[in-house]
Amino acid sequence: MRSKYYHNKWLYVLLIAGVVGLYCCKEPDTYGYLSDTLRYINDPWEVPQGVSATSSPLAADNSTLPLSVTLLDIIDSSTGKKADVFFKKYPTSTWKSPYDPATDTDLDKINAKREISEVYPLEILPATGQIRLSPTTAYVPQGVYSLDMQVKNPAGEKSYSDIIKIKLMEPELYKIDGTPPYFMALPANSESSIAQPYYPNWVDITKGYGSNADISIKRLSVSDNQRIYKEYSRVTLKILDKYGKPFPGEAIVDRASSLRNLRMICNNTIINAESVTYEFGVIPIPAPYWENQSNGYLNYYRIYDKYIASYDSIIPSSWNPPARPQFVESNVKPIKINIRFEFIIQEPGDWEVTLKLAVTRKDPPY
Repeated sequence: MRSKYYHNKWLYVLLIAGVVGLYCCKEPDTYGYLSDTLRYINDPWEVPQGVSATSSPLAADNSTLPLSVTLLDIIDSSTGKKADVFFKKYPTSTWKSPYDPATDTDLDKINAKREISEVYPLEILPATGQIRLSPTTAYVPQGVYSLDMQVKNPAGEKSYSDIIKIKLMEPELYKIDGTPPYFMALPANSESSIAQPYYPNWVDITKGYGSNADISIKRLSVSDNQRIYKEYSRVTLKILDKYGKPFPGEAIVDRASSLRNLRMICNNTIINAESVTYEFGVIPIPAPYWENQSNGYLNYYRIYDKYIASYDSIIPSSWNPPARPQFVESNVKPIKINIRFEFIIQEPGDWEVTLKLAVTRKDPPY
């Protein structure tokens, strides 16, 4: 008969074996690898203010997945201090349903399809480390900002200072491209235009001039309400003669019902003494809807002979690119003019669009 000691001996052996087995099967608290050189491929990341943008993911550098990325701080590189502006929420407007210019004819109807929300200018997607910028970066000053982050994975956690720099740049406020500004002269009692030479070399749309017309655009101001579309953005169109004398707003009229202009696509029109102001409830101006319609973004206007003393004709022999052509006053009188130009305004605010034409305005009374 085996002794009680013998049985207890094997009991102890089994108990120790079980404990060792449990210890060996237990998942360790940490495992894997977390690199010291995590980085972003697009560093520095250059982004215009006020646009939605998402960076590339954080390059894991063979670190064990999954990663969990959190933002620690944002430093203004120009001051070395915390950029508190990123840690506040700002209002932004988003669409709930599609915009329809045929039915959304005033600001109330347009805003019934939008909602205002408060969002941070910047957020981090924890799983990928991607940086997401919102339109509220419009409230953040231009400059260079460096980000500090913390990254966790099964191997532990580490902090990374200045892991990426973000350069907030001035946005492209407007575009003057495509068709250059131009006018055609017509005898007052005719619809047949007077032929003029037209050389592409006389056109530099990047500077805003065509062969017989110049265009310039500037933003006069922008309010917080305009940024979130609680207030119309406005475009004031001024047309000047070659001496800089403005045509009265009443002189700037439609060319034809089939040829679109700002009056036909805006929400309100205001005729001023020396200009015309158009109010818009959506940005950009014109809205993308119009790009695929007839005439695209082109605007067509007419000014009648009542307001025009003469026009200048291009001298063909003056062709000497890149110099601009020379002009001579035409003897064809009286004349009216057909005007054509295009532009895209990409940010809200109060804007002034000025055309300067190679014509001479009559002095009032007209």
